[in-house]
Formats: sequence, structure tokens, C-alpha cells
Amino acid sequence: MNSISLLRLSVLTGASALALVPAVALGQTTAADMDAETSNSVEEIVVTAQRRSERLSEVPLTVNVQSRERLASSGVVSFKELGQVTPGLNFTFIGGAAQPTMRGISSQSTAAGAENNVAIYVDGLYQSNIYGNSFDLPDVDRVEVLKGPQGTLYGRNATGGAILVYTRNPEFTTTGNVEISNGRFDGGGNDFRVKGFFTTPLSEQLALSVSGQYAHNDGYFRDVLRNKRAGKITSKNFRAKMLFEPSDGVSFLLNGFYSKKNDYSVFATQNRNSPFPNTPTKKYDIANDTEGFLKTEQYGVNLRASIETDAGTFTSITGYGRVKPQAVADADGSPTAGNIYDLNQPAETISQDLSFASRDFGIFSFLVGATAYHGKEEFTPLAVRAALPGPTFYEIVSSSRTDAFAGFVETTAKVTPTITVTGGVRYSYENREARGRLVVPVVPEQRASATFRDWTPRVSIRYSPDRDYNFYVSYGEGFKSGLFDTSGLPGVPVEPETLNAWEAGFKTSPFAGLQINGALFRYTVSDLQTQTNNEQGLAVLANAGKARIEGGELEINYRITPEFRVSGSGSYIPTAKYLDYENAAFVAPVAGGGGVDTIVPNLAGTRIAKTPKWQLNALAAYETSVSFGTIGASANVSYSSYFFYELSRFVHQDRYALVNGQVYWSPENSGLKVSVWGKNLTNKTTINNYLVNATGFNVVYQAPLEIGLSVGYEF
Repeated sequence: MNSISLLRLSVLTGASALALVPAVALGQTTAADMDAETSNSVEEIVVTAQRRSERLSEVPLTVNVQSRERLASSGVVSFKELGQVTPGLNFTFIGGAAQPTMRGISSQSTAAGAENNVAIYVDGLYQSNIYGNSFDLPDVDRVEVLKGPQGTLYGRNATGGAILVYTRNPEFTTTGNVEISNGRFDGGGNDFRVKGFFTTPLSEQLALSVSGQYAHNDGYFRDVLRNKRAGKITSKNFRAKMLFEPSDGVSFLLNGFYSKKNDYSVFATQNRNSPFPNTPTKKYDIANDTEGFLKTEQYGVNLRASIETDAGTFTSITGYGRVKPQAVADADGSPTAGNIYDLNQPAETISQDLSFASRDFGIFSFLVGATAYHGKEEFTPLAVRAALPGPTFYEIVSSSRTDAFAGFVETTAKVTPTITVTGGVRYSYENREARGRLVVPVVPEQRASATFRDWTPRVSIRYSPDRDYNFYVSYGEGFKSGLFDTSGLPGVPVEPETLNAWEAGFKTSPFAGLQINGALFRYTVSDLQTQTNNEQGLAVLANAGKARIEGGELEINYRITPEFRVSGSGSYIPTAKYLDYENAAFVAPVAGGGGVDTIVPNLAGTRIAKTPKWQLNALAAYETSVSFGTIGASANVSYSSYFFYELSRFVHQDRYALVNGQVYWSPENSGLKVSVWGKNLTNKTTINNYLVNATGFNVVYQAPLEIGLSVGYEF
């Protein structure tokens, strides 16, 4: 038995044994509460899912909250791993572009100007760029995952839901932490990272925080063509915040951030049906004639102003962001010079968000607001070449410009002591412009523009017989505007995507220490925006007609004793199918050989891609004081049933379970913490990224088993 196998056995044994001992649990909470830590109670979670602070149990929609502690206990260090702790969320990539799928709703476009239909916000700032949403979480405070269309409050591109990421804010107490960790992949290769956070008051009214992370891993792929390790990743992230509170109820929070990532793993492609000789078939082996990479630089600033008055709270969020992705991909995934994707896709956004959340006026309260957004994204260029350097088959220079405005209002009425009714509506206006010219073959610039508008209502009824039992039913609509396909010359845009959703759910705490939340949902999607591929493998946008999605979710958190907590959640989606999808042109494997053919079937009645029927996860966490300090352990298991990535179903993922675990020790009153941890302890091989082109279907595998050691210090 080798050393990494012994370490894996140690982590599994330690986490399992400690999880069976009643001790102080690590919880799914948003803030420390010493009283809660010494009782069987489950901490009350406060969220801002409805743009105001509320108890999670009183919010009439499905919200999964992941605290900093829960993410650490589960081994989640990056945004793409959120699906391991969030039922109904499947986080995948198309050619390096982040594509979250929420309850079967997902975008499949990688064109300039295309945006996900699961909206992502970091500290209130909308993250539009699909290449900028694969970030680490070194300074995260909590993540709120909102399920279903957020048509009223987070309406833009939120037909599937919204993910709200909040990073740590400055405090008026000097505190901080630093952590150094190093992991080792099965088969070799180190994974090193160092991160830190520091906050301190500068005066009675001014506080500062800074955070940062540097990470490098050697990669876990084997380049059999060059006989070397491949897939290295180097990244750095920095964030600084300044909090100014000139008087009671008035605050200004300035937030600046910068990140840079050089990722050679995301395009470590292997062609699963290559027509070329000497293409590897063993998992984690690659032989690309051109080494692929995705280099991303991202920076921005936003200012949040909050003013409390006797009537309510006024909030303003002003933001600017820029993302500069550069990618080279060996799209044929073989040692033969065939297809190389070469692209630069810079994007710039400016946004303004205003809202006013009233206090209660008798039985009524209300929320009113407006948003403005300007975005520009370009291909400079997008090219398909035989090699680098080499002949060019196709090259385009194009851009997309978006100007969006919206206004919304939502009113809540406590019609009886036990019944609360909420209703709201949002009006969205969006203008899109596209221009493009072909360099190869030469075609002069063409331009096109289109305007899209829609009203999206939301209504809910909540019944609360007492504080521990809440039942609700809701109806909401979502809207995602049409867009132009910028990987080709602009023509007729695809139609807007709309969604009607019914949901019925409950949030209960039958007795101290136990929380049970559940929901049933039914979606009808019209003009679902999809992506297929032409003979060159480039994206082609289309509408899929109608689709139907039905399912349910359940979440349980149980503090068994003051020392021991377990939690689990699951998503079951038996129905996720196209009702109407004629002339669904896409590429499929050539029967009996390598390469692809274009087929045009009717997909009505078939299942929607990237939507497993079952997703389950469970966490057991334990911590106790002993004579030599504090010891603890946690183990997280996430399971997914079979699903496919693209319409031909050739690229698919069989059912799998991932297991992460850790054991740790903290000397008493030292601030030190030493952890031994493992990720993917059962060493499952799974697919996280795929790329389709004229030569076949390429896949990129997720990391294998990794065992590591971390040393942290908190003060």
C-alpha cells in the first residue's frame, strides 16, 4: 500500500470514527453564537434573498444557505464545487465557460454577450461573463442559492434562479487569519495554496479589510506526447474593502477586487471518438499537438450605500467590472494538427441598483427599486485554425452590446396573524446590438439590433401557525432576453426565454435541534435557449420550443446533541423534457467510426441535458474539547445519478458519489489549527468539461483523489 493510500485510509477512518462520537458540531450557520453552540438548538439563519434581512424560515421560496464553516467542513474551496453541497445545482463547463444548471434550467451558449440563466452576484454585483465565474472562495462569508425564477427582485437572467455570494466585510475589531495548505494528487502533482484575511478599525467610523490567495497546482494529467505532467493551474486573488459609518443607520462599503488565473487544465482535452491515430483513451492521458489554456484576468470595484430612515432602508449598489479571457484549445483532442480554437473575449460592465425596503406600515410593507446595466463583450478574434501557427479555417471579429433597465415593486400584507401574502411585478427592457465581420473568409461588417420587453410577476401565500412551522405556495415568472449569435455574422436573434413556475413548500422545526425544509415545483419553459454546433464545431444558438420540469427537494439539519450535527439534502427531478423541439440540428458520432455527423431529429419527449434525476448530499461534523486542545472531524458525501452533457448523449456521466473528509486539531488558546484532509477519497473519475467540434467529442476530467495538510492561524 503506497503512502497516499495510507493517508486516504487514515482520513476516512478518522472522519468516520469521530463522526460517531457525540461532540460539538460544525454547523450550517451564518454567524457564531456561543449560546447555540452549547445547546441542541439549530442557529437561526438570516438571509437577504428578498433584498432585506429575514429569517430563512419565513422566506416563501427555496433558499439553500452555505456558510463559511459549512463550505470548509465539506471541502468546498471553489465556486464550481457548490453543487456538492447544493441539491438541484449541477455545475459544469462548456469549453471552459461556467454553465450552472439549476433544476434543469441552464444556458448552453458560449458566444460573446451570452449570459447564464442562473444569475450570479458577488457582494451585490452581477457577474455576467461566463468565463469569469469559475473563481475560488478564499474570503467567502456565505452563499445563498435561490431556486426558481427570481422574476421580480433579481429578474435579469434569473429564470433558473440566482446565486448570491457574500465575502467577508470589515469589522471594528482587529482580527484575521492565515492558512497554508498543500495537497498531493493520486498519481503525483502538488496542490499548494496560501490565503489570508485581515480586518482592523482605522477610526471609530472607518474600518478596513484585506484578503488574498495564491494557489498553484502541478496538474493531474499525463501528456503522453511530451512525456510530462500537464494541466497546471496558477491563480491569485486580492480583495480590499473600506467600511465608513459616519452615523447610526448610514454606511458606505467600498469593495475592490483583482484576480488572475492561468489554467492549463480546462483544455486538457481527450477526444472520446477521435478519427486520428494515437489519440489516448486512458483517463487523465492527453496528447494534444497544441497545449490548451484559459487565461483570465478580472478586476472591478463597487460601492454599496445604505441609509436607514424612519420609513425604511434605502440601498444603492454601483459597480464596474472587467474580464479579459484568452483561450487556446486543441479542439480535436489528438496529436494530429486538426482544429485549434483561438479566442480573446474581453467584457466590460457598468451597473447601478437602487432599492427601498420599507418598515411595516400596519399590516403592509413594500420594496421598490430600479436597475440599470450596460455591458459590452467582444471576440477579438474567434478563430479556428489547423495549428498555431498554421492555416486558418475561420476567423471572426465581433461584439455584443447590451443596455438593460428594469423597475420592480413588491408588497407584503400580513392579512391575519398566521397568513402573509406577497405580490410583486418587474418590468424589464433590454436593447441588444451586435456587429461582426469575417476575416476568413473575408466578409464586410454587418450590424443588427433588437429590443426585448417583458413583465414578470410573483405572488406567494405563507401560512405560519407558529414560529416553528411555515407553509407556502408561490407562482413566479422569469424572463431572459433574446440575443445574437456572435460566433457568426449577426442575423435574426434567438427569441427570449420565459418560464412559469409553481412551487409549494414547507420550513419546519418540529423540536429543538431539528430543521426540515421541502418543496415541490413545476416549471413550464417557453423558447428555451439552447446551443448546438455546426460542422466547424462553433456554437449555433437556437430556441427549443417548450419544456416541462417537475420535481421536489428535501433538506434536513439535525443537531443530535450539543456536540454532534448531521445534515442532508436531496433533489429528485423525474420530469425534465422537451415538449416541442423540432429540427434540433446538432452533431452526433459517426456510426462505426470517429468524427461527427450533423443530424436533425425531433427531440420532443426527450430529457433535458445536464439534469440528473437524483442529487443527494450529506454532512456529518464533530468537534470536542480534550486535555490537549480541540479535535474534530467532518465528512461530506455527494451523489449524482446519470446525466448527459449534450443532445447526442454521447458525452455523459454515469452515476457517482464523491467523498470529502478532514480531521483536525487545535491546541488550546493558541489560534492554531492543523488539518489532514482528503478530496474525492474514493477516487472517482468524473467529467466536468466538454468540447464538441467537427472532429469529435472532447472531455476533461475532474481531479482524482487528493490528500493534503493545512496549517492555519487565527487571531
